[in-house]
Amino acid sequence: MVSGEIGRLAIKGRSTAVLEASSVGTYSCAGLADGIAKTNQDCAAFAHPFAKKASSAFFCVFDGHGKQGEVVSQEALNTVYSEYYTSATEGKLTDDPGNAMAEAFESANLHLKAFVEDEDEDELQVDARKSGACCVAVYIE
Repeated sequence: MVSGEIGRLAIKGRSTAVLEASSVGTYSCAGLADGIAKTNQDCAAFAHPFAKKASSAFFCVFDGHGKQGEVVSQEALNTVYSEYYTSATEGKLTDDPGNAMAEAFESANLHLKAFVEDEDEDELQVDARKSGACCVAVYIE
């Protein structure tokens, strides 16, 4: 997920971004199990400006674990990003960015838990019972 604002050119060819797309990126490689490449379970996102606030940026990297780690990490990323963005548009981010981030992660946890509780075992879209993800996230203003 890359913010549409990164590297976008505005009127008269001026960039609207302080962080150019060429100066921000991620790299991840899959691990090996018995010499065979595993599915890469990592995912990442960055946005600048974040929530249309020119002086802000949000970066996060999720590392999935377990049989469905790639699905869990992507679902967690989408939820955390969406919840944190919503808190920014509601003014919570300006008042208390740390608490807003904690709430975004709690929402992701509840979201993943709901998949397990609301679905039959054979129909689980995101099985977080034996899979999970850890994350590093940074908000800069």
